[in-house]
Amino acid sequence: MPAMTRIWIGFAVVVTYGSIYPFDFQVRYLDARTIQAFLESCCQGLGLGDTLGNVVLFLPYGFLGMIAASEGASRSRRIWLVCFTGAVLALALQVAQFYLPSRNENLQDVLWNIIGTVGGMLAGYLSRRYVLGSVAGQRHQLTLIPCLLVGSWLIYRLIPFVPSIDFQAIKNSVKPLLLDPTISAVSVAHDAVAWVVVAILLQHLRQGVKLDKYLPHLIGVVFGLEILIVHNSLSASNVTGAVLALVLWWSGLRRVAWQASGLAVLLCAMLIAAGLAPFTLAPSSQPFGWMPFHGLLGGSMYVNVQSICEKVFLYGSLIYLLWQTRLNQVVGVLVPGPK
Repeated sequence: MPAMTRIWIGFAVVVTYGSIYPFDFQVRYLDARTIQAFLESCCQGLGLGDTLGNVVLFLPYGFLGMIAASEGASRSRRIWLVCFTGAVLALALQVAQFYLPSRNENLQDVLWNIIGTVGGMLAGYLSRRYVLGSVAGQRHQLTLIPCLLVGSWLIYRLIPFVPSIDFQAIKNSVKPLLLDPTISAVSVAHDAVAWVVVAILLQHLRQGVKLDKYLPHLIGVVFGLEILIVHNSLSASNVTGAVLALVLWWSGLRRVAWQASGLAVLLCAMLIAAGLAPFTLAPSSQPFGWMPFHGLLGGSMYVNVQSICEKVFLYGSLIYLLWQTRLNQVVGVLVPGPK
């Protein structure tokens, strides 16, 4: 089975896991009233966070499905296969939630899941035609991974993608920068390392094309959109981190041979520092949870999707950089040998 097909199936398993957690199934008889209430739920209003969450949740399914589809299959066959399986998966998960007291089944979720699948399919088709297919002699995975990682970073920064033309909302977006310019060392390191990672990913998107030259433009566009998009704001730490990233990248990091290994070390150090911040000991020990994604399975869907995208970018980039260096260069940076 091709690697991308395994990733596609693996993502479907992850979505299923998150949708039926905590697995407290109970016997429930589906009478006519229950089925009618389920059918009528398609007309109930959903909050913005839930709507976006349902769309974004199935975007990767459609995207990976189009990438993973067999090269020999016709375009229409790929489209019907991914769209049909996405709709069946979405509907099956809602039916399964009938038997989960902690879950609320809603037919409208299926509609938004299908829209997310179609949107992901469109992105996957465009990627196959204009990004992946234009790199001769390379395997698809080599250019796909940087594209997915950069996309995860942009989703994290720009979600929920809803602009506002309200002047008061725009003022609220720049207040943290103009009225309360507080700088956090951890936040600055987070953004600086992240933007440098984006720069090296841009280098790897297209063979022979230095797309990292567009990094300043990308940062400017993201900052401008963050001011306009609701629930987003621009802080002094954001700006300082971006400026520091540009200085590091253009002062020589973009030309050194060990950039991937050095950046892997920086990214690992930043993740450790961010995980331990604010570096104060708790009065008592905290319980350790073994359940994966436990913290992401409750609360606001909007916050959870944002958190997932950030983690996919940071930890996915770390794995990608380590793979690029084959690990031995990282060891050489951390433990210099005798000269």
